Amino acid sequence: MSLPSLHPIHQNAPSEFGQPIEVAHFSYSQKGGLRFDRSSLKTFRPPPTPYNLNEGFETYAQQQHSDNGAVGESKSSAPLDRILQAHSHHQPATSIYNYDLVTYRNNINKLMLTPFNTHPQYGAWSMGVHRVNNTIFLDVHTHDEGGDAEQQKVFYRGYKFEHICTADDPRTPVDTSDEYCTVVKTRVGDRRLLIGAEIDGWDPAGNSYVELKLVLPPNNPRSNDAFLRDKLLKFFIQSHVAGVPTIVCGERDHSGTLQALRPIKTVKIPCMANERNPPNVRWDHRVSVRFLNSIIDFLFEKMKPNTSGVLRYQPAGDMRRHGDGVSGGGMGGRVENQIRLVMDSNFRFPLGVHAFPSQ
Repeated sequence: MSLPSLHPIHQNAPSEFGQPIEVAHFSYSQKGGLRFDRSSLKTFRPPPTPYNLNEGFETYAQQQHSDNGAVGESKSSAPLDRILQAHSHHQPATSIYNYDLVTYRNNINKLMLTPFNTHPQYGAWSMGVHRVNNTIFLDVHTHDEGGDAEQQKVFYRGYKFEHICTADDPRTPVDTSDEYCTVVKTRVGDRRLLIGAEIDGWDPAGNSYVELKLVLPPNNPRSNDAFLRDKLLKFFIQSHVAGVPTIVCGERDHSGTLQALRPIKTVKIPCMANERNPPNVRWDHRVSVRFLNSIIDFLFEKMKPNTSGVLRYQPAGDMRRHGDGVSGGGMGGRVENQIRLVMDSNFRFPLGVHAFPSQ
């Protein structure tokens, strides 16, 4: 079944995302397994500049291939049981069924970016959907980002940037196996959400979480428009959803050398993208919030309790270039018509979950 046109719902649906509140957290590593502490949370330290981010790539690439993977390939399956266990550990008096939706930030990002995500080749996504009683659980479907050798080097530079910003000794090899996740509760209208989000680091100066992003600074009007329209929208949604107040952008050159650091306050990003900029650059994050709310309503309407399915999106093309943009807060039905919910014949548990709490 496909999502009906949501244009009327967009106009009236809630347009603000509630302030995320941390209710749990967990650390995970291949050696230590799952721990309900902050042992994998790394401290942000501004690295020296300039810094060669290609350093160690050959060794890292060889190790990845020996492990039957590729640089840039997602190795985390993001099982939902980690969120459930962490919530049960930190909030034993609160039922998981108090929430309408439980998932990782990765899925929330995909859903909220969908109204602006119209690239037919790179914009497609899918996610597993499970309704248990009156709570919906969304699985993360990961994809191989592999690419050629040069693209793999680009992925590595991002890992290397995070490494030199958070490692006790930046000269040590890059290791992406450890992760730290916060679990936050928030609201979209009357819908209560529980979201797990991997965190890059802790900023002692701001006494808060921080996101780390490696970027190639725009050097002409066209690339500047793309940065304001596409990059900043992604950065804003990702950080806003998890309540991360600061993004530190590492600015690199074409050779992969880190040249400077640029901190950006999450709350200021909408103004950066929309003030004094042409209409083709501007975006309204409230469109994303309304769309997310509409998707959740759609799932509750179409899915009966204790059923499973897959939600898929295949973009048809760039609507903004053809005049059906989002400036008015609606999609003209195009985005919605590319979303499909395919139901399974039998209920199946979400990824990593073998049983649910009784209440």
